[in-house]
Amino acid sequence: MLYVVLSFLFILIICQVFIFIYLNRKFNYLFFKIEQSKDSIREENTFFLENDEKNEWKEEVKRTVELQCMTVRNAVHKQTNDLHKKQIELAPRSLTIPMEFLETVYNKSKILILTEFWREYNLYLDSFWLKKNKSIKTVFKGEKDDPTSEINQIMRESEILTKKMNTWLKEILEN
Repeated sequence: MLYVVLSFLFILIICQVFIFIYLNRKFNYLFFKIEQSKDSIREENTFFLENDEKNEWKEEVKRTVELQCMTVRNAVHKQTNDLHKKQIELAPRSLTIPMEFLETVYNKSKILILTEFWREYNLYLDSFWLKKNKSIKTVFKGEKDDPTSEINQIMRESEILTKKMNTWLKEILEN
């Protein structure tokens, strides 16, 4: 039974990775196309794309942002029961989309939410997961059942951050 559950989780993670890779490649292609006309975009504050293409690009940016945020949220949530270093390693540390593109897709309040989401996540990483050289820690003090241990503290902070991220994601996903 445990083997089936672990196999299912492994398959789910692999699917998330492939979806992320696909969306990332798609975004990079669109990003490249937009980079070619970057000067024109700044001068006129609009894209020289047809409305359908412009809307498709905006939707692609939104999906990429949502996927990256959900990947981070899931990695943090995974830490609430036990520490899973691999999840933290695989999660992005920042959005791959430049702010100037986010500003064309999201309003100011959603950009503030995204900024807070990633600021809190990086604070969490710095506080609990990263060494001074910014590599991921592999050894933690104590046992998860000991309320004073480092492991238990990370699990508690992960719960708190997951709740915050759930709220932020709900707001980001609203149209």
